[in-house]
Amino acid sequence: MLNNPDKTANKYLSTASFNVSVAEIVETIESLTGSKFTINREDSRKVQKVGEEKLSKGDYSAFRELVRVWNFADGAGHALKPEGSLEELLGIPSDDLTRTIKAWLTKAGAL
Repeated sequence: MLNNPDKTANKYLSTASFNVSVAEIVETIESLTGSKFTINREDSRKVQKVGEEKLSKGDYSAFRELVRVWNFADGAGHALKPEGSLEELLGIPSDDLTRTIKAWLTKAGAL
């Protein structure tokens, strides 16, 4: 049941179980498994430029780079943002990142 239907009526709503970075997911996996991952960082501006150059030449493989920038660029502001805790407005319980990743790793046989 909606806690505040007047705030959600006739609006597009985005929700997420988690609003975390890739770094937070990696940290959690490392903590649970005792493993250490090698992280290779890329400059998103360079990746964006490669994608735009490909696209300008009609090379639609450019979308690989453009989607990577959209999804992973630090500070790009593309994450789902809780608008006054949208999950709370909708009455959706919060998920626990560590518990969820642990269950996934256990199911995959990694723990």
